[in-house]
Amino acid sequence: MKRPSRQPLPQRPIDLVACVEGMREPLERTLGEETRVVSHYGAGLWPVLADPAGLEAVLLNLCMNAREAMPAGGTVSITAENAIDPPGLLRGEYVRLTVGDTGAGMAADVRERAFDPSFSTKGQGEGGGLAQVHAFAEACGGSADIESAPGRGTTVTLLLPRSQEPVAAPPGPSAGVDSPRRVLVVEDDREVADLVAEMLDYLGYQLVRATTAAEALFTLEHDRRIDLVFSDIMMPGKLTGVDLARRVRRDHPDVPVVLTSGYAESFKQEVASEGLLLLPKPYAMDELGAMVERALQAKVH
Repeated sequence: MKRPSRQPLPQRPIDLVACVEGMREPLERTLGEETRVVSHYGAGLWPVLADPAGLEAVLLNLCMNAREAMPAGGTVSITAENAIDPPGLLRGEYVRLTVGDTGAGMAADVRERAFDPSFSTKGQGEGGGLAQVHAFAEACGGSADIESAPGRGTTVTLLLPRSQEPVAAPPGPSAGVDSPRRVLVVEDDREVADLVAEMLDYLGYQLVRATTAAEALFTLEHDRRIDLVFSDIMMPGKLTGVDLARRVRRDHPDVPVVLTSGYAESFKQEVASEGLLLLPKPYAMDELGAMVERALQAKVH
């Protein structure tokens, strides 16, 4: 069966300093005490034009790769500086974003294939992470490059185009509730689930996780404090996200459901016929927060 095509990446002006520093605390928690995160930004750093959710996912991906390359601990360095007509084929105004580690590094043959979608620098079944970084950079109109050698760590450099538009004010934490709302996130991709968890944590929600619809239904039966279910549509097991939403509506009518998918257009009609909310992937933190609030407010009314 032909796999549906993914949605195009929505690009916006992004303040890289705000983006990286906003992720610092959750990144440090995720990477652990043995891994130090340092950052440096050039003077007068330009905003970049990119997909916010994609950029956050790329940064998380690169930092997780760095942690795996440093099992005994080490340093992850994130730097950003302006670049005019950088070396290579690109011409114009860009921001050079680099993520480096002090890990084991890559042999030359591994480094040369690191951006290949069919090749993995990780363990069996992980695959594709650096290929996604490369695809993200090119989708933004930029580029990605790797410098690495055995015993000398790895540095991934992204060139992202400068945005000529101003950056919108960043979203703030949710306010006006006495205790955090609890969101059940149903997602089988660990890295995606980690990123969603960090977004919702920043927005002021408490997280409960499940990887399949069956796990989610079990959780709902044993945890009566779930305020909302946020579920991917395609997942392992017999039940899809739409099936899960139907069961939640039947058995837990007071719990709203928001569905999400990277192939939203393919499910749009089915989801609409069920009267469900659908958030296309990829999404930025403010979009996620707005959709969750919309679902919770609809529950109140």
